[in-house]
Amino acid sequence: MNRVLITGARAPVALHLARLFSDSGMEVILADTLTAPLARWSPACARYVQLPKPDVSPDAFADALAALVAETAPTLVVPTCEEVFYVAWAFAQRPINTRLLAPSFDRLAHAHNKAQFAEDALAFGLEPPASWRVNTIQDLEKLKPQSRDLVFKPEWSRFGTSTLIRPSATALEPIVPTPISPWVAQEFVAGEELCAYAVATEGRVAALSIYRPTYRAGMGAGIFLKPVHDEAIAADVGAYVSATCWNGQISFDFCRDTAGRPRVLECNPRTTSGVHFFGKGSSLPGSMLAGAPCPPTVSHPLMIPAAMWVYSLKKAIREGQLKTWWQDYSKARDALSWPGDRLPLHAQPLSLWELARHAWRDGTSLLAASTKDIAWNGAAMSPASATSEREG
Repeated sequence: MNRVLITGARAPVALHLARLFSDSGMEVILADTLTAPLARWSPACARYVQLPKPDVSPDAFADALAALVAETAPTLVVPTCEEVFYVAWAFAQRPINTRLLAPSFDRLAHAHNKAQFAEDALAFGLEPPASWRVNTIQDLEKLKPQSRDLVFKPEWSRFGTSTLIRPSATALEPIVPTPISPWVAQEFVAGEELCAYAVATEGRVAALSIYRPTYRAGMGAGIFLKPVHDEAIAADVGAYVSATCWNGQISFDFCRDTAGRPRVLECNPRTTSGVHFFGKGSSLPGSMLAGAPCPPTVSHPLMIPAAMWVYSLKKAIREGQLKTWWQDYSKARDALSWPGDRLPLHAQPLSLWELARHAWRDGTSLLAASTKDIAWNGAAMSPASATSEREG
């Protein structure tokens, strides 16, 4: 039987992909570093394997991944979350003889680095906001007079972590940028926030969904999504994918400015919530395996109900938007719902409890705990990681 190995089993997107691949007739093996990740409980999961934490030992993670691939011989390895960097590094460091749905480590790093991505996007014909690298206190001081027109964020970050939107000069005082922990400042763009998720093969977009994240988990992942058709954004995604000869999944955050132009803000070189618009029966596995074209199949709003209650209800009450929140909640469908597969819905509290324990132990937020052990923030792991160009 053909097999697929999906990593990052903690994420709803991993659960979604497991279901799609299982329905297509493939055996699905899931892996993660947690004990009780969400996708583990799905009947789509033929086997679950717990891996070492890559933030503690990238080498141990790479060894375990290589051993798992050698044992199970999957047709394809599909990273879904921040572990994609460690998986790509493992493929460059170990003799792993299967296909990886991701580009080289270097290419991933360029897309993940917010300053580098802005430079690349501009060179490829997209319109990112004007951006400045902030490597020193002196760099920061030069930008303080115009801080109210800028957005500041760590050059390596995710989910809007530590992002400061149009801060006062005083609010910038705690920031201590260094060449090892750099920041980036970007022109603030007012307008409509939009996101795009794509699967690409050799620089060609095979699948694309564009959506509006009406509600987010804090400043991070979208938890209420409305599908959108936008030809200009589709063209921008195609331009970036073509210029980088991208192989794998890739996602972008855009803002359509007041002049109607799509301004690309940043890139997430991994799966995002846009994958949920490829619903049951979708041929998305064919896009991942062979680059077959696949349009979205879902045209109604989607949400993660538990996240809506945890992250957005309090804000709606505080801002006097409870009625609007409830109207939106009532219209959307559960992105995690799947005929004949309800166990992950009931297991959500268990999966959240494991992350909550990690958050309490480490003194971090639940959102930060969700990626702490798999996040990569630009640290060198070996000399080979800076030169590898191995493609999946």
